[in-house]
Amino acid sequence: MERLAIDRMGSVRTFDKDGRLHVETTPISKANICGYFGREIPRSEELGLKPEQTYRLLRDPIELERGAATFNGLPVLDDHPTNT
Repeated sequence: MERLAIDRMGSVRTFDKDGRLHVETTPISKANICGYFGREIPRSEELGLKPEQTYRLLRDPIELERGAATFNGLPVLDDHPTNT
């Protein structure tokens, strides 16, 4: 049996008739500074970044807010892929 965390204000999680989990509201990211390898950054070659060097990038809160609605209705990852 799978268990899900209980949300503070009651659950915002539901299952549809096919058993798929739906989450009404959830944080998908936060504004912070994260490390990325050059190879993980879009247009890295064009920017002259070294593939194996780590770069610290800001996840801008204004840009995160602007893009948040584009995630509505998308499936949640069950397994996060890795870049190897």
